[in-house]
Amino acid sequence: MSKHDDTTVWAFANTGRYAHAFVAPWTDQDGNESTQHLRAMCRKTIARRADSVFVTAESVSPRCRSCEAKWNDHLARVERSMEPLQPCESVAAFGAAPVETPCCEHASMYHGNSGCDECGCSASRATMPAHGGTVSAPAAEPAAPVRRDRHTARRVLADRRRTNRAAAKLRRRGVATVAGHCIAAGLRPGDARSMASSLRRNAVKVGCEGRAGTSHAGRRPARPCTRYSPAEVAVAASAYRPRRDDFRAVRAALMAVPA
Repeated sequence: MSKHDDTTVWAFANTGRYAHAFVAPWTDQDGNESTQHLRAMCRKTIARRADSVFVTAESVSPRCRSCEAKWNDHLARVERSMEPLQPCESVAAFGAAPVETPCCEHASMYHGNSGCDECGCSASRATMPAHGGTVSAPAAEPAAPVRRDRHTARRVLADRRRTNRAAAKLRRRGVATVAGHCIAAGLRPGDARSMASSLRRNAVKVGCEGRAGTSHAGRRPARPCTRYSPAEVAVAASAYRPRRDDFRAVRAALMAVPA
């Protein structure tokens, strides 16, 4: 990059119609840097020879949007690094220890943690920055996990829609598979299938035969199934003894059917 200055880093790639910003040496798969080629800011696989002709951003168009955004961020960081430290900024933010300032009345003394020994005042250095103290930078609040919160909200809404649809389908038809009853009670499909297998065994023990039918689940091939009424599922649930807490709550909901 001996031919480059602060702005002449733009050039068109060997292939493609966009100009890229070439600022870093190209690195091969073994991690060895090449002094003959430079790589683009957006992708290390885009390279140009170091002795190529590079121009400023205003001289080429169209430009790669990713390179342009990263190049503008780079220029902004350079500008911020050259700005002098403002009085309101704390030096603790830059890793330096805060400097004690002398007392306002006698410059040879300093405030201790409990006050000034010379004048007898009880003003602490931490509580009275103007009386010989220092101001510490406020602790930065951790950024809220936005993506995690959105994912959790979408999952909650999806579970709620699934439960409401299963409950509405059960009200319309009056019968449903055992897994359908469990989903309508609030379980997810995986847990509903696990609980349904146990309920079907208990249904056979208590003599609940149900109604034979055909199940259509999305694009899967149709398969035979057995549908039960809420009263039959309540009888089967009365003989079921789950261990998991969420299965116990669903069992109670299945048993709470109107007489």
